[in-house]
Amino acid sequence: MANGSHTLTAKAYDDAGNTTTSAGVGFSVENVAAPTTSVTAPTGGSVSGTTTVTANASAAGGLTQVEFYFDNSRIATDTAVAGQTSYSASWNTLDANAPAYDGVHTLTTKAYDQYGQVTASTAVNVTVANTSGTQYVARFTSSSGLPPTAVYDPSAPSQATYNVTVTVNNTSSTTWSSTYLYYRWFTDSNAASDVGNGGAIAMNLRKGTSSAATTVSVTPPTLPDGVNQAQYQLRFDLYNSATATWFAGKGNQPLQNPVIVNKKLKVALGLEKYYQYVGNQVGGNMQHLVNVANGNSILRWTPFNSPGRGLATVLDLTYNSLEEHSESPAGNNFSLSISSLNRFGNPIDIHPNNNDTSTANRWISFVDGDGTYHKFQGNLDANNVAYYVEPPGVHLYLRQYSTTDTSRWWAFTRPDRVTYFF
Repeated sequence: MANGSHTLTAKAYDDAGNTTTSAGVGFSVENVAAPTTSVTAPTGGSVSGTTTVTANASAAGGLTQVEFYFDNSRIATDTAVAGQTSYSASWNTLDANAPAYDGVHTLTTKAYDQYGQVTASTAVNVTVANTSGTQYVARFTSSSGLPPTAVYDPSAPSQATYNVTVTVNNTSSTTWSSTYLYYRWFTDSNAASDVGNGGAIAMNLRKGTSSAATTVSVTPPTLPDGVNQAQYQLRFDLYNSATATWFAGKGNQPLQNPVIVNKKLKVALGLEKYYQYVGNQVGGNMQHLVNVANGNSILRWTPFNSPGRGLATVLDLTYNSLEEHSESPAGNNFSLSISSLNRFGNPIDIHPNNNDTSTANRWISFVDGDGTYHKFQGNLDANNVAYYVEPPGVHLYLRQYSTTDTSRWWAFTRPDRVTYFF
C-alpha cells in the first residue's frame, strides 16, 4: 500500500443482492524502508586476541542501535547517535564466557530503527588463530562419547564414576612437557572457573603424535542445596603446569558437551506402587506415609475427588520431606496436582532443546503430581524415527502425536487409553 491518506470502508450483502456501504474511516500510511547494515572490518583473513569489528548502518526511520555478533553470540551493542553511520565493537576472542576457539567463525550485525524494524547483515567469515605457532595446539576425540546425564548422590561417601575414552593428538610444532589431561565442570553462567575437576593424566607427547585411547573416570559435580537438577558443561582440556596455562584459555577447542546432573534423592520421591510404605490415615482426607527404603515422609491431602471412568476430577497436595525444593507454586517440598499428569507449574522437560543441542541427549522427563520424577529414554528405530521407552513400573505410552498442532505435540497414554497432551 502506498504512503499517504487512505479511506477504509465495509460493504454488506444480503441474499437479495442488496448492498450497503459503511461510512469511510480515514487513515494514513507512513511506511519507511527497513534499516541497512554491513560489516566493514574484518572482512576475512585471520584475527587473534582482541580485535575491533566495524560496521556501517543507516535507517530512514532513525537508527536506534547496532548489535555485533560472532556466530550466535552477541559481542556488544553500539547505541546510535543522530547522523552516525559507522559503528564499532571490541571483540575479545579469548573471553572465557564467550570464547571464539581457533577456526572459522561468522561476524554479523543487526540494525534497529525507532519503528522496531530489524535488519541483519550478510555474514562475514573470519579465521581465529590464537594458538598458531605455540605449544597450545591439540585435537581431542572420544570413542565412547560424553555422558548425557549424571547422578549426584549427596548421601554417598563417594560418587559414581562415568568412564569416558579420550584420545589426544599433539598438532603443535612443539614436544609437550608438564602437560596433563583434565576433565572440568562448568556452569552455563560461568565458564571462567570450574566447579569441579579431575584426571591429571600426563600427556607429554611428541609433536605430530597421538596418545593411546585413555579412559578418564569422571565424577559429577556437587549440586547446591535446594537444587535437584542442573545443566553443566563437561570439558576435557589440557593443562601445562610449568606455565599454569589451560589450552582452552589460549584458544584451543576443548572437548565438551552439556550434561544434565540429577540429585539422587529426586528419583526416590512421591508415591509409586513399586515403593513400599508404612502409614496411616490422619483424618480430613489426609494420609501420612513413610517410604521404608529412604525414610521420605509423605503427607498427602485430597480435599476433592470425583472418580470417573476415564479422567478423574481430583485435587491433590503432596508433601515430600526429602525434596529440597519442589519449584512448585504450592511452596517448597509441596506438589500440587489438579486432574493432571504432571505437577502443577512444572512442564515436561524435552531433550534435545535450544540449551542442550546434543542429539545423544534424547529423552523426555516430567515430575508427576505427587513429586515422582519420570524419565523416558529416546531411541531411533531402523527408519530413523524416534521412539521412547518408559521407566520401569510406569505404564505410560509416550509418542510424538503431531508436528503441526503445538497444543498436541506430545501424548502420554495410560492403559485405559486416557491421553494427556502437551
